Amino acid sequence: MDFLNNLSPKGIIVLGLTSLLILIGHLMFIHIDSLDWVLRFFLLVITVLSLIRGIAMQRRAKLDHEVKTMIFYRDFKLFNLPENQLLTRLEEIVHNNSLSDEDRSFAADILNEKQKN
Repeated sequence: MDFLNNLSPKGIIVLGLTSLLILIGHLMFIHIDSLDWVLRFFLLVITVLSLIRGIAMQRRAKLDHEVKTMIFYRDFKLFNLPENQLLTRLEEIVHNNSLSDEDRSFAADILNEKQKN
């Protein structure tokens, strides 16, 4: 399911809901034979995987936005994140080359301070 990497989280959720609607329509209006069961199984797999991945990506995008906002305002008490999530996100930010050196060094300082405590 590598093609899902190119879609936005909302696009993946729409894909899942669309395949769910197709599956429901298929169950209601088409006769039952062996090929129909293969198609139904395939649609069910696409539905479940895309919905799970879309929801997970949506949550991660929200978390990324919150952490980047904290870095922008230089205040990690702005949002009430659990300690383990904050440390994980800080580690990812430190190793992320798409952010500025200043942001990465600030995140590294906060991470070092949190790990010492």
